[in-house]
Amino acid sequence: MASLIRTHTYIKYARLNLQEAEAALQQEDMEQVARRCQDAAVAMLKALAASMYGRKADIESLDRARLERLLKDLAESPDQVQGLAQALLDLKAGAPVRARAEAEALYSKTGRIFSTVHDLCVS
Repeated sequence: MASLIRTHTYIKYARLNLQEAEAALQQEDMEQVARRCQDAAVAMLKALAASMYGRKADIESLDRARLERLLKDLAESPDQVQGLAQALLDLKAGAPVRARAEAEALYSKTGRIFSTVHDLCVS
């Protein structure tokens, strides 16, 4: 039960960071958009780790291969998580965003990833 509560809490944090990224985009604060998307990625990784009942998964030590195994355990089909591990790790690593178009693309990508992670963790 505690892991379910943690999972939902981290999903909520990810959603909140995504909303803050949207507000930063509207305010033309591209640096803040990148920071909020990065924070959303960390929260999504924590939600995924918390959703693995009975297994300890430290997000700091998650490499791509380990994250892919975790995602495959949660997914109903391998197609559902194709490329998701690398996308999450790229978001977590962060990247400088200079132009509005880059910020919009990053926000959009984060939103798509959030939707998939939400489906994996909550369903």
